[in-house]
This record gives sequence, structure tokens and C-alpha cells, in this order.
Amino acid sequence: MYDTILVPVDETAETTRLTMHAIGLADMWGATLHTVGIVDGPTALNAEATDRGDRVSGARERARRASMRAAERAQRAGVDARTAVRRGVPHAEIVDEARRIEADLVLLGSPGRETTQGAVCVGQVTRRVVERADCAVLVEQSGEEPDRDSAAAESVADSALSVTREASTDERPLLVGPQ
Repeated sequence: MYDTILVPVDETAETTRLTMHAIGLADMWGATLHTVGIVDGPTALNAEATDRGDRVSGARERARRASMRAAERAQRAGVDARTAVRRGVPHAEIVDEARRIEADLVLLGSPGRETTQGAVCVGQVTRRVVERADCAVLVEQSGEEPDRDSAAAESVADSALSVTREASTDERPLLVGPQ
């Protein structure tokens, strides 16, 4: 169904949960999982550090570490994984990376903010990726605030993987974007 799945990553517990879901999907479909850590150019340059090079270098190292950690989880689960680190505007870098690797699916998280009318709003990056991607985009909404404790994050990640593996291969997740 899907041969190439892209999941943007960072160092949050929410990313761990999302990555484990992506690993489960890649395992179920026999797909290659690509992880991409994004160094947000403007954010990296505004972070506190002694000089511009230190700020960018630190952000690049965090993105590299997050991408490698996600790929290692995939490989431990028997899923072929590749890593990348890109620097720039997050939504544009995600869309460009999806095109570069010819992704069939991009898996993104949503901040899941509720409006006063009860509707759920997706974040700006997610919305822009959905609008610009040439492939299917699965937006997974978080039901609660991410737990910062890594043990809890691993537990959530393990649950996501086991639930995904139980799904029938005939079932298709709700996707947005071109199909």
C-alpha cells in the first residue's frame, strides 16, 4: 500500500508516540521509514547561545539525535529506516523531503487545540504540509498533553506499536491530501 513513509521528529514524548505509530505502519506495509529532524532556521538563530554558529550547531545536533533515535527504534522493530536533517522553514522542509524521497505517506502530529466552539485546530506546520504535500498525509491528533517522562513515553510508544500491528492490512487510516 505504502512503500515510503516520512515522519518528522524532535525530542518530545509526542514524537516518540508518533514515531512508534509510523514504525507500526511501516512494519505492516513493508515500507521504508524515513525520519527527518528539522532545524528551524529562525528559531535556531533566536535561541540563546554565545554566537550564531553555536545556536545552529546545537539545533542541528538535537535534530540529528532525534532522527537517529527514531531510526534506531525502527531498526529494533525490524523496519528499514533512513535519517535526514534539514534546515529551514519546517513545513517547506517536510514537503521538500517528502518529494525528494518520493514519500507515499507523511505522518504528522497535531497540537489538538480546541476552539471555544469545540472544533479542533491543527497547527500551522501541519496545515501547511497538508495543503502542499504531493502524497497522502496522516494527521494524528494527540488526546492529551505529552508526558515529558521518557519511561511513560516508551510505554505509550509500545502501545501505539501493538495497536497498529493488530490492525487489518485491509484497513486504511484516515488520510488527507492527494491519494
